[in-house]
Amino acid sequence: MAAALFDPTVAPPSQFSVFNALGGSKELFVLTTGHFDYPRRIREERQLRAAPRIFFAPR
Repeated sequence: MAAALFDPTVAPPSQFSVFNALGGSKELFVLTTGHFDYPRRIREERQLRAAPRIFFAPR
């Protein structure tokens, strides 16, 4: 799951609460900002897209 430290649309405490309420195996990806353009957005989006492949990779 991805949650943002700043988000003008969805309050960050709500985002982190949803993550904490999830059961089972989970991983949190923290974005600098959600629903807002910022200098590192493209780099963070690339990392976020790669995260499921890493999470579900055979071990």
